[in-house]
Amino acid sequence: MVAVWLINRSHDDMAFVYYIIALSVISFLTALTIKDKHNQPLD
Repeated sequence: MVAVWLINRSHDDMAFVYYIIALSVISFLTALTIKDKHNQPLD
């Protein structure tokens, strides 16, 4: 649904690919900011 809207709106068949790349970059940058807590207790 998002893919069809992006392609129709921009008239670019690669619009959805750019969208996926942007979301991947955002996810990667977010993952870099998460602190490692694997040795801490769960309380």
